[in-house]
Amino acid sequence: MCEWLLTPARVSTFLGASKYPTLTVASLSFNCLLAHCNTYLGLDSQAADSQAPITTIHEVQQDASEKCLQYLIKYQDNLKSASARIAAFLDPRVPVPTSSIELNLDIDLVESMMNTHYHIECDFRLTV
Repeated sequence: MCEWLLTPARVSTFLGASKYPTLTVASLSFNCLLAHCNTYLGLDSQAADSQAPITTIHEVQQDASEKCLQYLIKYQDNLKSASARIAAFLDPRVPVPTSSIELNLDIDLVESMMNTHYHIECDFRLTV
């Protein structure tokens, strides 16, 4: 069980130590915990912690992963919202999406938001 608690403890410590946790950091933390839980449920082929592969998964760890996923899923919509996508798109720490479809969706979203809310001030067109 201590092995299972290591990743959530690291994420919690990281978020707690941040003076200004941003939406992007919350989203990245959410994805880290999601991958961690999926690994212990056998839904992910690779261990969430790339340091060492998981050799034995105990029933308690699976139960903890299921409970954690149930808790995380409630917040998934907030972290996939238009605000979160724009925050991630504008944050230089987040890599640009590798899929051209996803990138174009993000560009369209930012352009739409800028033209809708700031159409008088400027005609915003994003070039990548």
